[in-house]
Amino acid sequence: MKHKLRNALVRFAGELLSDKRKPTLVIDIRQNGRFHYPLIFSFIQCFNVELTNRSLGQILSVIFQFRLFGKVNFYKGKETKYKYFLSDDFDSDLAQLDWKKRIYLSSDWYKTAGDEEYKMPYYFHPNFYSDGLFSMIDPPNRVKTRSHKLFFAGTYNKEAYDELPDYFGMLKRYTIISSIQQSFSHKISLNKMTGHSATILFHLTSDRSNSLQKFQLSQQEVFQFLSNSDYALCPPGCFQPPSHNLVEALSQGAIPLCNYGHLLPVPLEDGRNSLLFKTIDDLISKVEFILNAPYSRTKELRNEAIEYYDRHVSPGSFANDFSRRIDTVSTLILNNETFSVNLIDDLANNRSSQPSSS
Repeated sequence: MKHKLRNALVRFAGELLSDKRKPTLVIDIRQNGRFHYPLIFSFIQCFNVELTNRSLGQILSVIFQFRLFGKVNFYKGKETKYKYFLSDDFDSDLAQLDWKKRIYLSSDWYKTAGDEEYKMPYYFHPNFYSDGLFSMIDPPNRVKTRSHKLFFAGTYNKEAYDELPDYFGMLKRYTIISSIQQSFSHKISLNKMTGHSATILFHLTSDRSNSLQKFQLSQQEVFQFLSNSDYALCPPGCFQPPSHNLVEALSQGAIPLCNYGHLLPVPLEDGRNSLLFKTIDDLISKVEFILNAPYSRTKELRNEAIEYYDRHVSPGSFANDFSRRIDTVSTLILNNETFSVNLIDDLANNRSSQPSSS
């Protein structure tokens, strides 16, 4: 008993010393959005995080879901000159205080980042953060033989997934899935549960609000399918190209088949860490490759996909890299979904309303 108590005290003291060495980041956010989950989850790994009253109103649910009491503190207006300040409002009285450094939080994710700007990678589905699944999911197995060639679980609804703006210039989800179904109907298995082998396994639903519950798939079971699939179809989301299924696939070493890899902060590379397509013919050609690729080629792609995730996408890699560069960063750019897309709309509208120079 004394031995266990001593070890517990040593661990507690080590955590206290570690926290004292971490820089303090005060977060002041007006905007609401799912980005709160990955932002807080990532930053508590490398910073002592303090939330202002305004942020608390936006992020209180995150604190409860993560059980972060004791890991996230409340800003009390002390020692600002030793703390970093992250906010989407530099006009507030709080922003005018004498901070060690002010960092602007921007949602303009589709712009090209400048030298002093840092673009946050896209993120997992919020349930992966709130349900604590990171501690339950095993790292990807790089060598095991997987049961499925190609996997996808999600919504297949033309009305819902026809809302992707045309200016992105890419195939939409419904068209992508329909094209694969038409060309490879004899290879596709629908809605099989874990343990069954299938060449192409799709879990589809037309109800975009209930896609997992309809097939009684938990978030953890989705991870199990991904970890047992060589490749994962990662079609665009509803309102914008990036979708959480890409990040989740990479985390499990399922090589992504997608058409928006060029939009990521660090672009995916076709034939190296992913399979990218633009047209329907290109898509069909890539699926043919997936069905016939030798194990050695798939293994090469998988290792590169895992390396890409570990270096550029995982919450730990983002937080560590940002903390190392924080003194040179003036703006953190995150993807706030419709907010970010609306900024493109605003730019397009402004350009169209300007008089011609001719």
